Amino acid sequence: MPRRADISSVLVTGSGPVQAGRGREFDQAGVQACRALRRQGVRVVLVNPDPATVMADSADATYPEPVTPEAVARVIEIERPDAWLATVGGPAGLGAAVTLDEAGLLDEHGVELIGATIATIGVAADGERIRRIVGGLGLGLSVELGLELGDDHGRGRGVGAGWREFDLRVLRDRVDEVMVCSIERFESADGDGLDGVEIAPALTLSGRQYRLMRLAAVQIARAAGVNDGGCTVRFAIEPGTGRMAVVGMNPAEDGSSAIASMALGVPLARIAAELALGYTLAELTGCGADRAHVFHEPSPGHVVVRVRPLTPYGSGADGGIAVGRSFQEALRRARRSRDSDPWFPTPIWESEIRSGRPAGVRSLDPRTLRDLKAAGFSDARIARVRAGSEREIRELRRQLGVRPAFHRVDACASRLRGYPPYLYATYGPAPREPGPDTAADPRPTVFNVGSGADGGDRGQHFDHACAQAASALAGAGYRTVAVGCDPHLVSADRCYLGALTAEHVLDVVDAERRAGSVAGAIVQLGGREALGMAGLLEEFGVPIAGASFAALQTAVDRTEIETVLTAAGYAVARYGTARSRPEAARIAARFGYPVSVRPPDVFGVDDAEIVLDVEALAPCLADRERGQVLIEPFLENSVEFDVDALYDGRELFVGGVTEHIGPVGDRFGRPVCTAPPVTVGRDDMDRARAAVEVIAEKSGLRGLFNVRFALRAGTLYVLEVNPGASRTLPFLSNATRTPLAGAAARIMLGEEIESLRAAGLLPAAGDHGQPRSDAPVAVRETVFPLDGFPGPGGWGTDTAFGPRVRFAGEVMGVGASFAAAYARARAAAHGPLPLGGRVLASIADRDKRAAVFPLKKLANLGFEIRATAETASVLRRHGVGVETDREPGVVDRIRDGEVDLIVNTVSAGRGGRESTWDGPTLHAAAVKRGVPYLATIDALAAAVQGIEAAIRGEVDVQPVELCVSAGGEGGDRYRRDSRPP
Repeated sequence: MPRRADISSVLVTGSGPVQAGRGREFDQAGVQACRALRRQGVRVVLVNPDPATVMADSADATYPEPVTPEAVARVIEIERPDAWLATVGGPAGLGAAVTLDEAGLLDEHGVELIGATIATIGVAADGERIRRIVGGLGLGLSVELGLELGDDHGRGRGVGAGWREFDLRVLRDRVDEVMVCSIERFESADGDGLDGVEIAPALTLSGRQYRLMRLAAVQIARAAGVNDGGCTVRFAIEPGTGRMAVVGMNPAEDGSSAIASMALGVPLARIAAELALGYTLAELTGCGADRAHVFHEPSPGHVVVRVRPLTPYGSGADGGIAVGRSFQEALRRARRSRDSDPWFPTPIWESEIRSGRPAGVRSLDPRTLRDLKAAGFSDARIARVRAGSEREIRELRRQLGVRPAFHRVDACASRLRGYPPYLYATYGPAPREPGPDTAADPRPTVFNVGSGADGGDRGQHFDHACAQAASALAGAGYRTVAVGCDPHLVSADRCYLGALTAEHVLDVVDAERRAGSVAGAIVQLGGREALGMAGLLEEFGVPIAGASFAALQTAVDRTEIETVLTAAGYAVARYGTARSRPEAARIAARFGYPVSVRPPDVFGVDDAEIVLDVEALAPCLADRERGQVLIEPFLENSVEFDVDALYDGRELFVGGVTEHIGPVGDRFGRPVCTAPPVTVGRDDMDRARAAVEVIAEKSGLRGLFNVRFALRAGTLYVLEVNPGASRTLPFLSNATRTPLAGAAARIMLGEEIESLRAAGLLPAAGDHGQPRSDAPVAVRETVFPLDGFPGPGGWGTDTAFGPRVRFAGEVMGVGASFAAAYARARAAAHGPLPLGGRVLASIADRDKRAAVFPLKKLANLGFEIRATAETASVLRRHGVGVETDREPGVVDRIRDGEVDLIVNTVSAGRGGRESTWDGPTLHAAAVKRGVPYLATIDALAAAVQGIEAAIRGEVDVQPVELCVSAGGEGGDRYRRDSRPP
């Protein structure tokens, strides 16, 4: 069957921000789907508010809107797509599809659901229909839909009392050809706690059990109407009796799809998208109409293991995934990829490493060393037990010829055309699948070093940069090799799977040097883990693309930067490093409280704590795992902003200036950000630009870097220099539709900004350092995962309060003004701002005067203001109509829907005094109910502006691409003609 000619544009809905380990798999699937659709000449319309999504780079129109029925309906009215692929956005996309279908909007606009029909979604949501389907199979299976197969809250996994759980990921085309992969789940303890472990393919099923499970999964998919896509069928087996039960069916992409893709060696979400366009599996293999080959489950010679820690704050936020010839090898590698390197079980394997022989590295013979490596032990682990160094073990392996072989994850990839290989290292026996083609390649090789393990939304930011770089380098004729990158997101000529360790990186370098010339390694896009590899790579003869190792060291050396900037007349924020409590107390006393405390190797404020007094300093230091901390003054009454820039040695290109709306280093963590700034003047931005240029020239930086500033009382302070990709980079790239990381990669390899302007990667003139007066404004907002965490009374655990903040993800909004953009971002993060109703206010003493004006505006807009006694007294003296709130049970009133907006400002940091209300409980209840909760005066002022903009009708849905076009001109042409090439 040829591709359907009646589909020329497709709406794709993402899942929104990565939340507590959930959502990353949807972005992985969405990227694959968008790329597949564009390769087929289909126009892609994306709805996804996540500023770090890689999907936006593969879309023709990007709407940073929440995936709600209301927002999606508006996009459909504007874009009129032919079809909607709702399966890559998880439950949000499926729920919106059902709602809009019931409302008749899909029929009204002629939008067809592809990948999963309404009937299929209905089966998955209706337990009785699943029971009828399973009962009609005649396979003797029960349906146990009430069993808890998994728990994302760390209270243990497993079905019932220890049931074993399995997923079967099924792809099915229109001619009933199928592809199947099994996944098994269980719990495993290591030295750090409890892990959820996923394995593909399943290892503990008997042949009979697997055949029954596969048959049932395929028949359930067929009965549910999965004709042009995929689904996951979940099973459970009761220990002892062997009774098998069907637990549920999910037609959307999920975590099972991600690990199954790794096991099969092909991106299943991409195949599912191509099936949705009418292709068959046989056509995708090049077999034409020959259906003799049915995929079913392959028999790979490898095992894929994903390890996710189970904690009270969810699983998967810091997971690791690895491939090995055996389960033990893959498990150890997966744990090592998240900075955990246990030997399992400890006493047995410690004795194996010691092996009864004399201590020391040189006593290891080739067979013992190879056996240890085949079991998954790292050089570092062997060295620690054998009283040696990692370098000694590596040199011994070289002398003894104990080297890894790299093999392709090729369970299905050789049958499917056009998929880049996933490669893994092994010391085990030769696999059945073929190894990589090591023939000489005339193209120069570039190593793209990523951030390593899945770090939740943290890793997603760096994957965004690495994905852009890989695409830009491929277009410039380079052969790209991804190391430590997410292979689902970063498309490269080769993706090497493994932990981002010195051992793995150097083994990859050795293998690639035999395949062709190495132009260099890019380490500035993968975060501090990748930057940490620069010295090692340079030592082993690999050129560092862009800045040299010495330049990178200069940029992060505060003493060096302070010397450079002081000589140029710029102020640098004070700092001190401490290794002991007395030393920390002396530094803090010298600066004066409050102070900011964080690890010295962490950029930004993500892991910072604000300490208000000496009593709060000791517990702060006790919480730190590292021995050294960086202490800085807390710059109150200042404005913080970031500058992300590109530099080629001659010309500076400012990628964007991002202002933080909130106190510098605020404990509410990643603050609301806006680009361009709304309170930083043009003169101050010019001063910042000049300082950035001085830093670039004097340090020797090339390519991409970030400088953080604080502006207080007219003095501009340089806070820190990050010689690589920052957290604001993907936000700026998506807000300006400028591939900053892609341009940076080309600069690192010798191109000039002038040539990149000519090539269309950068604007033909100017940059984003001084945007035009009518430029749109983008706002980034933080999302907290409180609705998903358990807590007292079912209201959730509040992670926003406390010295260190746990984040779930981010969203963005774009508009003609800050007010409109903030309203859109807030709607994507927490639901729309109210246009009327009741406001509860409790304002800290330091904020009372500043709160008067915005609260008076709310009263003038018709809101009912209720406040605590002291706050109400201040408001009345300033002419604000307010009622004193003396009623008990604030949380109950929130739960009952009697409150529309909460303003509760507190003192930030350890030692801070909260306001009258219990902040953590109130915040958790507000998020659970969807009531906006404002904890700073800056947030209150921004919300008031957003409410006014919404009342004036200025908050409307439009794509980012149209917002950034000059003056909004060419909108109709944009919608008609922006087909992919």
